[in-house]
Amino acid sequence: MKPMELSPIDKEALEALDRSDHVDSVGSIDEDIKKESLVAHQVTNEHSRQKIDWQRKNIDRVFWLSLGSLVFTGSIILMCGFKSWEICFGFGITIVSKFHLSDKVLIAIISGTVVHILGLYAIVLKRLFPKE
Repeated sequence: MKPMELSPIDKEALEALDRSDHVDSVGSIDEDIKKESLVAHQVTNEHSRQKIDWQRKNIDRVFWLSLGSLVFTGSIILMCGFKSWEICFGFGITIVSKFHLSDKVLIAIISGTVVHILGLYAIVLKRLFPKE
């Protein structure tokens, strides 16, 4: 049976262990543990910072999406309220609009918007801020 060959990285690690004499000292072991603990805390802090940045970015996106949805729905309601309106641009150009939607369609649009926004926030809050 052929013995398993070590990779160059493994060989370097073994040589470094052979050369190291700090393992004999109890004080240096405590220092190594403290250094490893510090590195672990730094990694955890960096991960937490990245997670908070990601949450803020996505909450901002959801806010703007819901604001756009509300503006769109509000503009439809306003257009229905003013049933007919004119816009005069000058030079004899006038746009006349007669906008009408039935009550059932308006109710569907408004309730759909409300359900959309509430559902979106419920999903986002549950996903971005899980119970740990």
